[in-house]
Amino acid sequence: MLCLSADLQAIQSEPASVAECPYVVFTGAEAVSMANSPWNLSISEAAQIGGVIWLVWGAAWGLRTLANFLNSPDKEPEA
Repeated sequence: MLCLSADLQAIQSEPASVAECPYVVFTGAEAVSMANSPWNLSISEAAQIGGVIWLVWGAAWGLRTLANFLNSPDKEPEA
């Protein structure tokens, strides 16, 4: 990673702390290593994962509701 000054001149190639750099630029190897991250998702991939989460949540809610209905005590009709 490169630490750049405000006029975009390289200050350090390996800064001790990112907080002391106005601009930080990643090297090619660092960019490639970040591309393999499981958090590096496109919008469509993130939407698919979110959809599956909602589907599983909805199925669990439906099964819980059905179980509560089946386990509820039968009420006698009043005369």
